[in-house]
Formats: sequence, C-alpha cells, structure tokens
Amino acid sequence: MELIFNWNNNHEKNYYATIRDVIKDWEQSYSYLGECEYECEKQAMINGMYNLFNSEWNDGKKRGKDFLEENEIDYKLIKAIEDVYICYKKECEYDVDNDLLEDKLDFIFLQHAEKELKNVITEHKLDIEYWGY
Repeated sequence: MELIFNWNNNHEKNYYATIRDVIKDWEQSYSYLGECEYECEKQAMINGMYNLFNSEWNDGKKRGKDFLEENEIDYKLIKAIEDVYICYKKECEYDVDNDLLEDKLDFIFLQHAEKELKNVITEHKLDIEYWGY
C-alpha cells in the first residue's frame, strides 16, 4: 500500500505531476498565504488548489496503467490495491464502479490526491468549505 501512495506523492518514475509537485507550485503561487485578510483572497487560494487538482488528477490520464507498467505486480500488491479501492469507494460521495485494476488505481490516485491536498488547505488554516466553489 505504501508503494501506491509514495508513487502518487513523489516518485521519480511517475511522469505526471505528483502531490508534492502540486503543493509546491500552489505554495509558490500563493506565497502571501499568511497575509490574507479577505475571504475572497482565501477562496481564490483554495480554488487555485482545486483547479490544480482537477488539471492533474481529474483529466483522464492513465496513471494506474503507468504505475502497473513500472512496478512488479504480485498478489500482495493486487490485494492492497483492491483493499484501498474498497476503502475509498466507501468514502466516496458518488457511485463508483471500476472493474479494471488500472481504473481502480486511477480512482485511488484521484482520491488520495484530493485528501492530501485538502489536508494542505487545512494546515494553512483555510476553510475547506470553499473546495470546489
């Protein structure tokens, strides 16, 4: 399971933007994070993160396929993918039904990225309620 999350967080063989890359870009774009006084500025920062999230993970790219091609797949990894998929599927607010392992991984990477990026928003003491507005 750690291999899956590490690949999405910051792995040299992940050719897409990683979570760490997106956080770094976002923090550089909003270097004045501590100086925000107005709600509209805070909302703009959250929307910036939301837009980065969508442009990197909610774009139809086949991260799961690349992950499977880059790593040796054994029963333990398949079981971990299935277990994580089931957990995220239960937490998801919309219906999800993926049959292919690579599609399950795409969903896992999407959910994992959203959770991690939302954590960064709250770490910066911003209101997560603006996510997606």
